[in-house]
Amino acid sequence: MEIAANGILSLLNLAILLLERQRTAQVRGFERNGGFSEHFSGVRKRAFSGSR
Repeated sequence: MEIAANGILSLLNLAILLLERQRTAQVRGFERNGGFSEHFSGVRKRAFSGSR
């Protein structure tokens, strides 16, 4: 029973580590590239300026 509990704790720690890495990568991407609204605002501007 103790071995199973230790295994579960190890898997939980791994999941937490991977989620933290994912969150950090998403924050960096947001800081570099902006968010959803910023991206589509640029797309709309390019589409509008290209249609004239």
